[in-house]
Amino acid sequence: KEGSDKIYKEEEKLWDDIIKHDLISGKRNLVHFYSFVSSATIVNKYNFLNLGGYSEEFIGHSYEDFDFLARLIFYSATCEKTPKALCYDEGNWNISSFKGFRAWFSLFGYEMSFHGIYMFHFYHEEPNQNNYMSNRHKNHKKFYKNLANLKKIQIKSFYSNIPNSVEINFDKKNIPLTSLVYSQYLYEIRTKNNFFNFFNFFPVKFSHTKLYRKIKNFFKENK
Repeated sequence: KEGSDKIYKEEEKLWDDIIKHDLISGKRNLVHFYSFVSSATIVNKYNFLNLGGYSEEFIGHSYEDFDFLARLIFYSATCEKTPKALCYDEGNWNISSFKGFRAWFSLFGYEMSFHGIYMFHFYHEEPNQNNYMSNRHKNHKKFYKNLANLKKIQIKSFYSNIPNSVEINFDKKNIPLTSLVYSQYLYEIRTKNNFFNFFNFFPVKFSHTKLYRKIKNFFKENK
């Protein structure tokens, strides 16, 4: 809290350098702790929806982000070497032994940090409203169970109920949605009503179509 309060008194353009200096110098007067992975994840939307997003098994705070990261890495990335004993928690982000799920996650955290991609998490209160913070132990057990069965765990994709085609009224033909719309946007265009609602389609949906991209690229190339 003291670190966040102090930073807020400085000019915003200086925050980055002040925090980096505190961390790299080893003084740690401002930074309470750091990790190579957090719940702040930048992910391809198609992959997120196709994997079913965050599991609703997890109630309250903790581990739903780790559970999703494990599925995301397992199905989307290829590692030359996977840490031994994934169902092990080092308890910190020291991965010198290359053991446990934190070492696995850290492979990607290290890569991002090498590219200068990181974020600061400022202090905030953690109210235990509706026992939000009280399910950590239960969530921990669910996470380990899922981690041990990654090959079998399958959460229903958000794309499961999307129709393959939509009826066009003026000629009574069924046209595949994938011929009109890029696959990563199919989730937004789930029904005929949403797709062809005038006020919804033109300002929002039209930008998802292949026709829009072709027109946009044409004008861009012919400036």
